[in-house]
Amino acid sequence: MPAIHEEHQKQGPQSARCAVITVSDTRTPETDTGGQTV
Repeated sequence: MPAIHEEHQKQGPQSARCAVITVSDTRTPETDTGGQTV
């Protein structure tokens, strides 16, 4: 008989969706260099 946590892992999803949203009112397209990285 498998351990409880192993059975739980089998029933769960293999991946999770996530998103990161940032908002700034102090940056402009000219000064925002972080968005270029993404």
